[in-house]
Amino acid sequence: MKKRSFLVLFLLIILSPLNIYAHPGGLDANGGHYNRKTGEYHYHKGPNAIKSSSSSKSSSSYSSKESREYKKQIDKLKKSNTKLKDNNSSLKEELKAKNNEIAEYKEKLEKSENGSRIFNTVYFILGIGVGIIGLNLYKKKKEEKDKGF
Repeated sequence: MKKRSFLVLFLLIILSPLNIYAHPGGLDANGGHYNRKTGEYHYHKGPNAIKSSSSSKSSSSYSSKESREYKKQIDKLKKSNTKLKDNNSSLKEELKAKNNEIAEYKEKLEKSENGSRIFNTVYFILGIGVGIIGLNLYKKKKEEKDKGF
């Protein structure tokens, strides 16, 4: 009985809902992150975080120094994206060239295998021919032996 009540109590504790709190999540250096559901970037901390209506500082009151810094960061990210796109294009071209090279080698391999198949077929036919000739010679010798030569 004690084991059963212990088991029931244990299951109730394990399966009972616990208070769940949202964690701050992984924030980057700017105090924000991408929302996985919408794919949009948003801030939780820092000057770009959405302020409540009771906040005294509006987005237009940021210093021009901060604005210039943000614009620099945007330009830097845009250049980085352009470089990545260029690298992606060159990698696609390289991949295409490698795929063409693979296709050429597959074609050469197929021709080589076809050539060896033809050789093997000819060799097989010659082997059968030699076998037939040998069998005929054997029969002739046996006939001659039977006749008493």
